[in-house]
This record gives sequence, C-alpha cells and structure tokens, in this order.
Amino acid sequence: MQSIYLDHAGQVIFSCDLLFSATTMSPEQLMDQFPLVMSIFPSLLTPPLTRDLITIPGVQSEEPPLVGIFDFHFSVIGKTDTIVHWQIQDLTNKYRNAQKEQQVRHDRLLDSHV
Repeated sequence: MQSIYLDHAGQVIFSCDLLFSATTMSPEQLMDQFPLVMSIFPSLLTPPLTRDLITIPGVQSEEPPLVGIFDFHFSVIGKTDTIVHWQIQDLTNKYRNAQKEQQVRHDRLLDSHV
C-alpha cells in the first residue's frame, strides 16, 4: 500500500513511492494523472472537514505509472495545516479473480439454460 501525504495545494509532502514515484510529480501532474483525485480533492478540504476514512473501491487505471485495480483511501489530518493522507491499495489480483469467478458463474448459468 502506498501512502501519499498532500498539502492543501496538492503538493506531495511525503510518499513512500511503493507503487509509483509521486515525489517527483508536481501537483498539476499528479492531478492530471488522477482525475478522480482532482475531482474530490477540493471537497476533502472544505469545512466541515471529515476525519473519517473515505474509501473509493475498484478504481481501475490503465495508464502508467499506475496500472491495475486499486482501492483509494483518503483521510484528512490536522486542524490548521490540513494534510490529505491518500492511500493506494493494489488489489488487482483480488478484483481480477472476482471477475473470473463471476464469469464462470455466468457461463454455468447460461449453459444450464441451453
């Protein structure tokens, strides 16, 4: 799981860079690469700030640097200097296996009606 900490402007404060190198990306590059994050980022910083973990499951990306299926987790840290903690969990194998199992069930169902 990659952890990325962003300031209020989307600048990377820290990233463990486990899945991709976020530390070398400008806020514009990061938001361009991840339009989903760009679309929700302002609401994460709008009062009242939620301290709850927000999870967006099954985010599929086919563009480098992040290719696969991921769960995105967001939380807000701090009261005065607000920091967004973004965690990216690579669940590609889990989601692909679930898709295969679902396809097998559908095939069996179709075969039983033929």
